[in-house]
Amino acid sequence: MSVKSKAAASENVRIAGKPPECAARGRSAVFQPLAELIENDDGFEIIAAVPGCRASHLAVDVLPDAIVIEGDRDVGQKLLCRLHLPCGVQTRKTAAYLDHGRLTITAPKQGHSVNS
Repeated sequence: MSVKSKAAASENVRIAGKPPECAARGRSAVFQPLAELIENDDGFEIIAAVPGCRASHLAVDVLPDAIVIEGDRDVGQKLLCRLHLPCGVQTRKTAAYLDHGRLTITAPKQGHSVNS
């Protein structure tokens, strides 16, 4: 499944994959974005601030107990964020969208139906 950029629908962020290397290098510090985990009856919504990231430089890994956001920022920094989940999610129905530095991930809980 891919994460789509609302600014350019053809630009994708991969789910469950390693991000490509960013051409810009120079800083070695890891940037940890601010992220909010919102739980409702059907699933989770994660909103992360990822300024300076392109969809093509981000990857979202959906694990049994966590969601991991990895990537490279345009300024040459690595980005890493791991959010632990209180229950499992449906990995094939997880979606993510990047819009002007705001990454939104929706992940339905295991055993809940999702409208297509």
